Amino acid sequence: MPQLEENLLSRLARLEKMLEAYRKLHAEEFDEMRRELAELRRDFEALGKASTMTVGRSALRSVESPHDTQAADSAQCQVCHE
Repeated sequence: MPQLEENLLSRLARLEKMLEAYRKLHAEEFDEMRRELAELRRDFEALGKASTMTVGRSALRSVESPHDTQAADSAQCQVCHE
């Protein structure tokens, strides 16, 4: 195999590995943020029940991430990439 072809294949493999690692990193961070949001939502709802102050689910949904769809996997995160 010519040297140029080997070099290109090596660079391609390296970039593919980097992209996969980046995707996994952001997926883990996103999962953690969703867990924190769910916990905060539970705490807030419990507080609302205890104090007779209630907030509709639509108000809580307004703070959900724009990444809450499968399509967001391929879209660039504007928050992360500003």
